[in-house]
Amino acid sequence: MNLIKTSILSAIETAIKLASGFVVIKYIALTVGPEGVAFFGQFQSFFAAIVILISGGFTTGLVCLSAQEKPQKNTNQHYLANALGLGLCSALLTGIFLSVFATQLSMMTLNTVAFKNSFYLLAISSVLIVVYQVIIAVLNGWGLITRLITCKSICSILLLFFSLLLVKSYGLSGGLDALISMQAIAALFAIWMMSRIKSFNWRWLKPKFNLKTYQEFFHYWLMSLVTLISTPLILMLVRIHIASISNWDTVGIWEASWKISELYLIVITTALTTYYIPKLSQAIDKHEELNIVIKVIALGATTAIILAISVYFFRAFIVDILFSNKFTEVTNIIALQLVGSVIKIPAWVFSYHMIVKKRTVLFLFTELLFGTSFYILARILFDQYGLIGLSYAYSINYALYFFYCAAYFWNDNLRGDNISGIQEVSI
Repeated sequence: MNLIKTSILSAIETAIKLASGFVVIKYIALTVGPEGVAFFGQFQSFFAAIVILISGGFTTGLVCLSAQEKPQKNTNQHYLANALGLGLCSALLTGIFLSVFATQLSMMTLNTVAFKNSFYLLAISSVLIVVYQVIIAVLNGWGLITRLITCKSICSILLLFFSLLLVKSYGLSGGLDALISMQAIAALFAIWMMSRIKSFNWRWLKPKFNLKTYQEFFHYWLMSLVTLISTPLILMLVRIHIASISNWDTVGIWEASWKISELYLIVITTALTTYYIPKLSQAIDKHEELNIVIKVIALGATTAIILAISVYFFRAFIVDILFSNKFTEVTNIIALQLVGSVIKIPAWVFSYHMIVKKRTVLFLFTELLFGTSFYILARILFDQYGLIGLSYAYSINYALYFFYCAAYFWNDNLRGDNISGIQEVSI
């Protein structure tokens, strides 16, 4: 499937996902205000960290490895079964941890014990969440894009349905519960979708425990573990710092700015991830790798610039539609946030090359370095300039990240004779 077709299908799924997510945000913004948006964003980061912890260590690797292991009749899907075995272990251990420390985690992340039941629900749902993540990764690796998009769209529709039901009945805690429930229930639909593959055998879903296969996942596990530290946990620490200096309403204003920049980045990265990782995994030489990277950057950066300009000019309207008139300060700080988001796209393309090509040590160092630098910049510039300082920190950090990752890619792919023989790329 080519990039344009993948992008169109992904755009449809992403539109459903964004609509579902912002229904929750809009309702919380109207009923609770900036503080509620801040709490919801904080829990989303915690939820993302847990998903990375229990499945991120092998789902990226599963996309790469299963791209080389297409579903064949009368064969057992080796990587799928082992990923389920590994996921089952990690989900059970994490679920026990969440159950034991639910009260403390609620207090530590949200500054209140009122939401501890959401942590219990996350513990109970962790196994099904792993199943959903594994199946999504396998469908991506096998190139079954239509099934992949359908599964993810159903997940988003479930989020919309449960959000409308639970937020209306239980307020903010209902929104947190909906975020968890939608992936757990979507796992059942994902299993059904996989069972519709002609060569499907139920043995594919029987967990296996093979140490040699786990060693193949190990590089991806290390990289995902660092991603957990450098992204969701860093964001959680930044929010806690903002709240300690100011209050959670201020956190909510920054969260709204962050959400708007995510709004169009998700559209781009969802399409690019679906296409990019399997294609790069199957590249036979550096020239083909380079063609793929050029194609993805060209489309991704162009789209990002167009969307960022559009968002900036319509920022007041967008803030009012997505949030409420309590969030008007977002329009004053979003410009540099959008600049940073545009820079993020080519940097992201280069950094994913490290993951797919198993540049483990380099990727670990890069993520830790720039996760830490963002936290330091955010603290320093927020203390000095207020909310706009966070936008400065975001743009500066991603500019540095881009130059670093571009230098890596040049050294790995373009230095010397590697640059010769580049073929014309077609999107």
